[in-house]
Amino acid sequence: MGYQEFMRLFEPEQKKIFFLILSIVRNQDDADDVFQDTALKACTNFKKLRDTGKFNAWLSKIAITTAYDYLKKRRRHIDIESVVLPYYDSYNEGDEGLRQAMLALEEEERTIVILKAVNGLQHKEIAQIVRRPEPTVRTIYARAVKKLADNLDKSGKEG
Repeated sequence: MGYQEFMRLFEPEQKKIFFLILSIVRNQDDADDVFQDTALKACTNFKKLRDTGKFNAWLSKIAITTAYDYLKKRRRHIDIESVVLPYYDSYNEGDEGLRQAMLALEEEERTIVILKAVNGLQHKEIAQIVRRPEPTVRTIYARAVKKLADNLDKSGKEG
C-alpha cells in the first residue's frame, strides 16, 4: 500500500472531504489549510490502514479530527455567513434555499447529514467518527433531514 494506491483512493473523495471540512471550519481559506493537513496526515498514515474498504470512513475521521483541532487552536469567532457550500459543479440561485436550510441546522446535525448524504457513510461509521452511539446518530440524522425538508418547504412557499 504505497503512494499510488493512496492517490487512487483519495482522488475520488477530495471534493466530499473538502465539503466536510468547509462545513466545520466555515471559511474557505481555513478549509484549504485543513484539507492540506488532512491529506498529509492521511498519506503519511496510509500504511496503518488495515482495510482499504473503510478508506472513506477513515479519511472522514482524519478530516473531522483535523478540522476540530484547527478550530481549537484558532479559538476565534467564526462567522456563519462565511460558509460556502460547494455544490460540486455549479452554484445558482436554486441552491440558495438549500444553503439556508443547511445553515439552519446545528453543527452536529450538519456534520452528520454531510457524512451520510454527501460522503455516503453508514450510520455505524458516522457514529465512530463523531463519537456518539449509533441510535443517537440515526435520531440526529432523521431530525436533521426533517428540519431540512421543513425549511426547504418554507422557502419554497415564500419564493
